[in-house]
Amino acid sequence: NLSVISMHTNLDVGVGGVNDSLCEYLSPLSVETVIASDGYALKKCTISPTTADSLAESLKSTLGGCIKYADCKKEIKTVLVCSGSGGGFINEIAHFGCDALLTADVKHNHFLEAQRLGVCLFDAGHFNTEDIVVEPLKAMLQKEFQKIEFITNHESVIKNR
Repeated sequence: NLSVISMHTNLDVGVGGVNDSLCEYLSPLSVETVIASDGYALKKCTISPTTADSLAESLKSTLGGCIKYADCKKEIKTVLVCSGSGGGFINEIAHFGCDALLTADVKHNHFLEAQRLGVCLFDAGHFNTEDIVVEPLKAMLQKEFQKIEFITNHESVIKNR
């Protein structure tokens, strides 16, 4: 008698979903939804000015795991956010007037393209950029269904050193 509803992409882009939760880790001054050329909803976060090294360190301490990044060698004020696999949105950075893209599963050629374009690119890991929605989702469900016990798990099968 177990039911499962799996709406992965809906949770990514929905209000209070994965991308919104990931934005919160950036302590944004403002957040807006932008629509990529393929119709996918991304988030554009305005943040306090920082460097790529500082942002990478902050992401590592808040999200955990390993942070891979291409340093654009300029101040970062706007970050395009796409939880999970978003390396293909590299060209959207300039289109939306952003300085950086925060995502995961970034391919080598995306890092090279970021360097060529003069933008920063951060790969914070697929699990780490999506797991951040679990507790907010649990709290929302617990509030709505108070008689049901919700249990969460934050263990990834992928190990980092």
